[in-house]
Amino acid sequence: MEMNLPSSESDSSTRPKTSESNKEIVGWLDSQYSRMKNERTIFEREWFGNLAFYFGQQWVQWLRTGTNVYAELKVPVAPPWRVRLVSNKIKPMVRKELARLTKERPTGAVIPASTEDKDIMAAASAEQIREHLWRELKMNRLLRRTLFWTVLTGNGYVKDYWDPSAKDSDGSPGRIICEPVSPFHLFAGDLQEETIEGQPLLLHVSVKPTSWVKSVYGVDIKAEGKNSSPTWEAQLLKGLNLQNAEHPGGTVQIKEAWIKQAPFLKDGGRVVWAGGQVISIDEGLPYAYNDYPFTKFEHIETGRFYSQSFISDLIPLQKEYNRTRSQIIEAKNRMAKPQLIAQKGAVDTRRMTSEPGLIIEFTPGMLPPQPLPLQALPGYVAQELDRNIMDMNDIASQHEITKGQSPPGVEAATAISFLQEQDDSAISNALSSVEEGVERISKHLLSHVVEFWEVPRMVRVSGVNYAVEASELKGSDINGATDWTVVNGSATPRSIAAKQAFITDLMKNQFINPELGLRYLGIAETDSIYQDLQIDTREAQHENILMSRIEPPAEEELTQKANAILQAQQQIPEQSRLQPVQIANRALLEYVMPLNSSDNHISHVLEHERFQKTQQFKLLPKILQQINILHTKMHMQAWAAETGIQLDLEDPRLVGVFKGHGAPPPMSIEDAPQLPPGGQVQNG
Repeated sequence: MEMNLPSSESDSSTRPKTSESNKEIVGWLDSQYSRMKNERTIFEREWFGNLAFYFGQQWVQWLRTGTNVYAELKVPVAPPWRVRLVSNKIKPMVRKELARLTKERPTGAVIPASTEDKDIMAAASAEQIREHLWRELKMNRLLRRTLFWTVLTGNGYVKDYWDPSAKDSDGSPGRIICEPVSPFHLFAGDLQEETIEGQPLLLHVSVKPTSWVKSVYGVDIKAEGKNSSPTWEAQLLKGLNLQNAEHPGGTVQIKEAWIKQAPFLKDGGRVVWAGGQVISIDEGLPYAYNDYPFTKFEHIETGRFYSQSFISDLIPLQKEYNRTRSQIIEAKNRMAKPQLIAQKGAVDTRRMTSEPGLIIEFTPGMLPPQPLPLQALPGYVAQELDRNIMDMNDIASQHEITKGQSPPGVEAATAISFLQEQDDSAISNALSSVEEGVERISKHLLSHVVEFWEVPRMVRVSGVNYAVEASELKGSDINGATDWTVVNGSATPRSIAAKQAFITDLMKNQFINPELGLRYLGIAETDSIYQDLQIDTREAQHENILMSRIEPPAEEELTQKANAILQAQQQIPEQSRLQPVQIANRALLEYVMPLNSSDNHISHVLEHERFQKTQQFKLLPKILQQINILHTKMHMQAWAAETGIQLDLEDPRLVGVFKGHGAPPPMSIEDAPQLPPGGQVQNG
């Protein structure tokens, strides 16, 4: 296996055997690259303009060369008195759009392959791994970076791949990598094909130092000279009047072709080349999911591969707004320092300044200089600014309600919610793209796990009440369960204030108890209070985990213990003897987790019974289920003893006590054996 880019992992990776085949492949790929780059020029020009306006360079223009081709984005020269004010309305709108798209994290779940227990457990393990990878790969931050490009240019991409040379967080060899890819770096073979999987060819082009190419590929590539075509980064920096430091060893463009149809790869594959030299070839797409390793995010659909950003429609209004504001300031400057009219030769114009108290000498017999009369700007000029703002708000679908201001005369909460939904409905397509993108990335991540996690790796997730759960899992543990499906609408932004008000009403009307309400309010202070209240609950959850991992006792061992108890029963009167079920339970007592003197028995009973209703509990061996149930019964008995109530465990009054604390009635099971006095409670 040859070591390629971190995204090349296939065992089928080879290099061309002859220089002739090398030239043919490079010639075909370079021709495709030139074609795709030329076809995309009109889109790139629009993206450059969007970026310039976002960064405040709003007086730039595309200047033409003698051949009538757009050459560079530049601010044209203007007289020094010309006002060029920039009141950037686009940047806050972009920030608001990003906040709306990232406010809610899309949720979903792994769909089991069948209803069999092994497939259900495999899906649960896959869900844990997916949550672990989402945190380890910092996917929330990656999504923000990707959606930044999506909002600014209309297109954003995420690339996922397996890097065999990297180390995982637990030190295991090999690591899954996810990184954002800007639209400037990804070229599509067919601009009329909307989907990424429908593309016959994708090119990922990036600029790397020659030293990086040497360390990764093991080949020497000559640095590209200054006469070569500039990269998009260089063009953008030049348009923004910025400079980028040159790398000491020079840089080179690394081109990576992902192919489904090509003359030299009938079944598709992957080719990396640079400097006219093929570096590696993979016959067939290198990953088991057999997709392109790119996920596409769209802002406004266009019916073509490249989508559009709302900035393209905002730019004309932003230009007019800046121009109008600048004209108003120029008029103000003229009035503050009016132009003068004077007879020719009456004054020495070279001595005329704006100095306060200046004495102006004029030739006797001629008229003194007089201010040139100016007309005040008409009122519709100022009104034009308001119209521009209203039009920009309509295009971005960001009205007063989106900015936290209710329109005049609108006070009802229902009306405010309706207006907010109307603003949010304009971004429904973008939100659907986010949900579909997260679903595709999640499936790819789980597929990488199945394909490359050959040995167990440490998986850490945050369980219920933020309790950290750790386990070792490998790819075969999820049994091919990679079908992570998103919940439609889960990325739609929701009002935090409205949600908190709704939960507070549920608490006031006693539909939920206050402790549960604190959990869902989502306020830092109440969250801390809730966590303090959950100390006993987390301890009970930890007990559930420990009891689920007990090595089940052998059936022969339990039979021997039961027979010993049965023989001892022969020495007591028949009416006092234990029932067979009670004898079986007493044989299990040795394996039941003892209680602690500091336990809150009610909290433990409620949490254990919640666990007993889960699918995870139902999939445990029957002996471990009975151990958990006996442990719960011991908490019930201990609570009854502490309160001085002598009740049978099935007494309805005891059921009412626990039900009053928000729990369902205790499970109806066989009576546990009577506990010896003081023998089962240990100091915590």
